Amino acid sequence: MVNRPKRLGTEFETDVVRYLREHGAPLAERRALAGSADRGDVAGTEYVWECKNTASIDLAGGITEMLQETQNAGVDYGFLVVKRRRKSTADAYAVMPLSQLCQLLYGNTDRSPMGRIEAHECPDPQSRYPLGPMRGH
Repeated sequence: MVNRPKRLGTEFETDVVRYLREHGAPLAERRALAGSADRGDVAGTEYVWECKNTASIDLAGGITEMLQETQNAGVDYGFLVVKRRRKSTADAYAVMPLSQLCQLLYGNTDRSPMGRIEAHECPDPQSRYPLGPMRGH
């Protein structure tokens, strides 16, 4: 019999896959465990998805794991998806390093090791945004 934390983790991964399929990633599916060569919990998208349903949130540990899995998968971007207590899957936290976010949103490809972008390489806040100009700045 599978222990409770493992079962809850599997259920959350399944819920995340279902959510991704319903919201634009129809090929998303759970990925089999791969040990040290792990490439995240979800296959079928261009990103790494590392899902966590734990009693306490460990962002540093989860991000470190996700970054390693991003390298293992040979992709540029990954998300740590963290279950929120008593909230729906839609309300889970999706976390990534700011450097990856700048690269994803603004196409900056000048990266240092582990996908980090130096602060001076991020775009000017007053520049054009994919969703239109920022309001109130």
